Amino acid sequence: VFYGRYVGHRGWNIQDLSNADEDSYSSHLVVRLPKGVDKTICALLGVAGVAMRALRKLGIQKGSRVWVIGGGLIGLFASQIAREMGAEVILSEVSTIRLEFARKLGLQALDASANEYDATLRNLGPFHRIVDTSGWEKLLPFVHRNRLLSHGGSIGLVAVRSETCFDWSMLHSTEASLAVSCHFSIRDIGGCS
Repeated sequence: VFYGRYVGHRGWNIQDLSNADEDSYSSHLVVRLPKGVDKTICALLGVAGVAMRALRKLGIQKGSRVWVIGGGLIGLFASQIAREMGAEVILSEVSTIRLEFARKLGLQALDASANEYDATLRNLGPFHRIVDTSGWEKLLPFVHRNRLLSHGGSIGLVAVRSETCFDWSMLHSTEASLAVSCHFSIRDIGGCS
């Protein structure tokens, strides 16, 4: 099985499997793995679940233009999942190693430290959905200043922040929304259909 709850470094617990609220991260988060699956690939199932939950909340659809900020594990999972959902995905990252890995996965990856980065994003945008897995504190002003969010679009804030500030007109002028997603439910890791 895969077990998604944190029980402490020295902890163990007995889990009540009757609490299977598929939309809540308070559910039991226990999933029976299929027979024959390589268990080593399941170690990051919870991380992938974080990406899946964020994309579901954002309503990624076929044909959506999606910009994912951050090429760490959650960003890479979000990019691949969005692509499988039929979205056109752009990932941005500053780490050369992460950029190379993203490109090996067949993702369109932009170097966020490149001189032409801002102009490239403006040419590719605006985006229907923006998924932030980096926690970049200047992201929202950057999106607003460069008009990167389409009318009716959404920004998913996945990375943890201590404070979030944005210009009200960014959402008002586009009738856009912000969504926060930081964990996963049992449905996000394949426990419910």
